[in-house]
Amino acid sequence: MNNKNNSKSISWVFTMVMAVVLIFGFSFTAGAQMNQNQINSILSLLQSFGADQTVVNNVETVLTGRPATAPTPAVQTFTRDMGVGSTGVEVRRLQVWLNANGHRVAVAGAGSRGNETDYFGELTRRAVASYQMANGIAPTAGYFGPITRSHINARIRASVPTPPTPPTPPTPPTDPEDPPTPPEPGREGVVSVELRGDYRGVELGLGDTKKVAMFRVKAEDSSARVQRMDLYVRDAHGSNYENSLRNFRDDIDRLALYVDGDRVAETAINRNTVSRGDTFIRFGGLNIDVSRGGYTDIAIEVESSDSTSLNSTSYTIGPMEGNSIRALDTAGINIYTGPIAGREFRLSGQTVDDLEVVRNNDSPDEGVVVIDRDSFERVPLLVFDLNSGASDVEIDTMKVRIEGDFDSDQIQDVLLYRGNTLIDAVSINSPRTVEFDVNLDLNRNSSVTLRVEADLRIRDVDDQGIEIRALINQSDNVGVGYDERDESVNITRNIDGRWQYVYVKAPTARLVSSNINRSGDSNEFGEATMVIDMRAVGGDVYFTREGIQVVEQAGSSTWDTNTLMGNRFNSTSVSDLSNLFGGATVVGGSGSDNVYLLREGETGRVTINAETANADAWVKLKIDEINWWVKDRNGVVEHFQFDSSIDSINDLETSEVRVRSI
Repeated sequence: MNNKNNSKSISWVFTMVMAVVLIFGFSFTAGAQMNQNQINSILSLLQSFGADQTVVNNVETVLTGRPATAPTPAVQTFTRDMGVGSTGVEVRRLQVWLNANGHRVAVAGAGSRGNETDYFGELTRRAVASYQMANGIAPTAGYFGPITRSHINARIRASVPTPPTPPTPPTPPTDPEDPPTPPEPGREGVVSVELRGDYRGVELGLGDTKKVAMFRVKAEDSSARVQRMDLYVRDAHGSNYENSLRNFRDDIDRLALYVDGDRVAETAINRNTVSRGDTFIRFGGLNIDVSRGGYTDIAIEVESSDSTSLNSTSYTIGPMEGNSIRALDTAGINIYTGPIAGREFRLSGQTVDDLEVVRNNDSPDEGVVVIDRDSFERVPLLVFDLNSGASDVEIDTMKVRIEGDFDSDQIQDVLLYRGNTLIDAVSINSPRTVEFDVNLDLNRNSSVTLRVEADLRIRDVDDQGIEIRALINQSDNVGVGYDERDESVNITRNIDGRWQYVYVKAPTARLVSSNINRSGDSNEFGEATMVIDMRAVGGDVYFTREGIQVVEQAGSSTWDTNTLMGNRFNSTSVSDLSNLFGGATVVGGSGSDNVYLLREGETGRVTINAETANADAWVKLKIDEINWWVKDRNGVVEHFQFDSSIDSINDLETSEVRVRSI
């Protein structure tokens, strides 16, 4: 058959096929309603008459309502097991898949989306463990083995291929060049950094994760976007940055930055991320915004090693050198901070068979304790954990030092508890070291929590104001027991309990609210309001308007304050105190020396309104001291004072604002 006849035959076949389709009532667009077996039969008929592939494809388009199926690209699944230390292109593809499916390897830097690597490290392990946990795969150890690999491969195969979309233009790199411009245009600015009071003296044991420092970044004249932060480390021996960082690498597994409780960056600390010769740890691409005239607090979190070889030492960490923090102002200019002191934290490592002692989180903070008059009452002083090492330990004795200002008749016993079980009680009549008979067995790699309390008594208000705390000194606790080889066991370090201030009649103070704003045409003043609830505990408490004193912090200006007592302070029952307060009128009258009464169990509200004098500084309003008076059982008035050295008083403050002189 010649080509001309062949073409006619094919046309005839095509016509006949279309006639069949139309006879069955199918339009071009409805042809997709035919089942696949019918469509395949028609296509086979065409091929049996020698139709070429173009004709077959055209008919398939008519019958299905869609273009002929193109060959499906090969699906890339995973072919090998992977774990920490693995390398290669499959590691990179795994990181890409995890980042794209809700289990990010990293927020920024190596391993983050678009920055995947060929190395399977701790961050990749965590992301795999997250996937395992979310999909019920056990164990959730982060190893990419046959079960996890099969689970992910099944998801890859089940995914429907979609036509490729044009790629989104890549975001310009934010570190170290060409960072994105913040939205506010055209202002040159300055950034500064200060160390905050949060997270003082943090202690970490084996495998602990805690925040250890807080730094406040301030922006003046322009909003700013923090792009980069370099953290320097100094060890307890005062080594240079390079040697300190090498020791830090052995003791710390992970480092992270937080803003407002959200993690903005993290990095594993190991030989792959910290090399010999490095002097700092860099976080780039942060994009942390700081408003003009405002500030943003950045917290540093560390995760200590869970190795029994963890050193007992301390480190100081922070942006401690010039240009450690780089930001971008709204004029597009890079701006830098100067050097600042870092924050010290401690690692409570252990010698393998010795006892590690750590202050427990339930140990009482510094504060005021009110007890009943005349009878002995037990006051908690210190809660601590004893952690064993690689050996069972028999603990025979333990020494605790009691410090403070109290008389012999005000203290009776110091007691050691395990939970609600009394271990031992020792009589005491002056500040000294007491020795407890512990007689406690502790299994290897285990922990026990113990509590120290004191029996205290105050006969009347003229005896109140006991100051007391408990300490454990390493030097006092040598040879406290024996390990399973009958070798002597020691306590590894010192811990301090917080001061407790003990009264029978006293006020408590709680910050209800505070705010501070700039005022004036040129923002040259600070206006502040602070609301405090005062409660009388153990008896009636008296105040004066001038007895609650405030100070300005962080600048050179002074505050013009007006203290307003709530209605519940108003009374006429203390006229007998008028001579004591310089001839003041009775409570509820007018005048700066009025006396105010708060009855036992009542809560009164104090509102403090204040304004700074003209200044050029960061300012905040803070309570400096609270003066108060109580009567003894004979009606004699005694004066007392709480100042900001007590933590609960030190917390009574506003935030800071920047004001300017005119």
